[in-house]
Amino acid sequence: MVAGDGFTEASRVAARSLVHLFGHAGPDPVDRLVAAYRTYAYPEVPPEAHLAVAAFAGDRPVAFARVTTPGHCMCDGIDDAAAPADEDAASILAYRRFLADHHPPEPHWWFAPVGVEPGLERRGLGRLVMEGAMAEIATRGGGPTVLEAAPEVAGFYRALGFADTAHEVDPDGDELVVQRRDLPADPGTDEAAGSVTAEP
Repeated sequence: MVAGDGFTEASRVAARSLVHLFGHAGPDPVDRLVAAYRTYAYPEVPPEAHLAVAAFAGDRPVAFARVTTPGHCMCDGIDDAAAPADEDAASILAYRRFLADHHPPEPHWWFAPVGVEPGLERRGLGRLVMEGAMAEIATRGGGPTVLEAAPEVAGFYRALGFADTAHEVDPDGDELVVQRRDLPADPGTDEAAGSVTAEP
């Protein structure tokens, strides 16, 4: 598990790996990366609202999976959302409504984001952090677990037991596959899963 400065640094791995999803931030690659950093760093999120697992090469994070805990998904509380004050707030509200339309109504876990350092893909690092996060979810009682994946990587999550529930275009114009897996509880595990470590 990672937290504090380790969480911030690991989240930047996800930003670098998923910057291609931020075309709406403009044509400048730097603007896109800044938008990705701002989206995935979540500095204001309280520790109880998420768990995060990272894989490391030495002391450098090289893969990252963040899971929002039940009751803290972006779609939660959408019915009480205030009217947006500006264009950015309107964009966030539109995405929250998109999630609410495709996530289960009951409390659920939400993977967002999952990323591997560019250049280190296809070495098992993504699977490593996903399995570490799912093991941690199991120690916390399991339950419905959802994510959104680009069509070209949806097969990776299917191999981990996630099933497609919808194929949609999000408010930013990106094609996404919404996927779900109901994770069972692991009553035999008394302590949380620790950090995972990997060499690329």
